[in-house]
Amino acid sequence: MAEDTVETTEAPAPTLEQLASEFTTPQTQPVQSAPRASQPPKFDNPEDFQQWSASQLTSVSEQLNSVTSELDSRKAAEYIETQDKAVNGAIEQIRKEVEMPDSFIEGRLHVKYARDDNFRKIFDNRAQNPGAYAKALGIVASELKSDSQWQPDPQAAENTRAIKDFQKSANRAPSQADKNDKYRGMSNAEFDREWERLKSG
Repeated sequence: MAEDTVETTEAPAPTLEQLASEFTTPQTQPVQSAPRASQPPKFDNPEDFQQWSASQLTSVSEQLNSVTSELDSRKAAEYIETQDKAVNGAIEQIRKEVEMPDSFIEGRLHVKYARDDNFRKIFDNRAQNPGAYAKALGIVASELKSDSQWQPDPQAAENTRAIKDFQKSANRAPSQADKNDKYRGMSNAEFDREWERLKSG
């Protein structure tokens, strides 16, 4: 019996655009209205009611601003912490494939997030589709690998070395004596005598 041979071909790695297309925009929950406040006390004078309602409005407004501020600061701190954890996890995963300083990897992640809409979409939805996120990090790692294989031109390195050697040798060459050095220490009378001797030839 002849065995059938089955050729297996590996599917090409998905692009960031293909991975990002798996995500849809999440639906937001409708905002629920706040419970109604209790009825105000009865007032005989309308001015008393206006004062009371103004003080109540001010008090509620201050409380609302305080709560809103606290919520905003908590949300901001939580968001920053979540993003930092995600970036550090991505750095660790990429470092397994690419031997490179963390700051280089982090820089590439920030640039990729800022400039590549598909990567941003995948990164922002990493919890919903961790498989696509892992593949996206693999793509970033591959890009870093190919970028890190760049080598400088050997001729340029040789030219730089030759220039440095020339500069060193030029600095070590003995300086020629200045022809005017003999006149530097003369008094005015000595200089005038030497000048007359040179003129008469």
